[in-house]
Amino acid sequence: ARFVIYLYEARIIILSDNIFDISSFLLISISVIRMYGAFATMACLMAFVIERLFATVLFHDYEKTDRERISVLCMILTISFGLICSLQTTIVSDRTKLHQQAT
Repeated sequence: ARFVIYLYEARIIILSDNIFDISSFLLISISVIRMYGAFATMACLMAFVIERLFATVLFHDYEKTDRERISVLCMILTISFGLICSLQTTIVSDRTKLHQQAT
């Protein structure tokens, strides 16, 4: 991902105003994937804390019974937090900057 961004910074890949251009789409996609990795990694700590919170509250039988719903909840929170934050950081903030430059 960093290699593609480096090509953009070195002006080897030139962006056009059209969002559907292949170079723009590639750069935005790579940026979203890169930011998703960062935010999903941060969300793993949040998921671990939530899982340990359930373990603390349900300490009398937490290890004895199978609680798949808690694991699924933690995975859904991690994936959705990473995806929403990466899209917000990459796409929405870029559009806000473009709008501010136009005015």
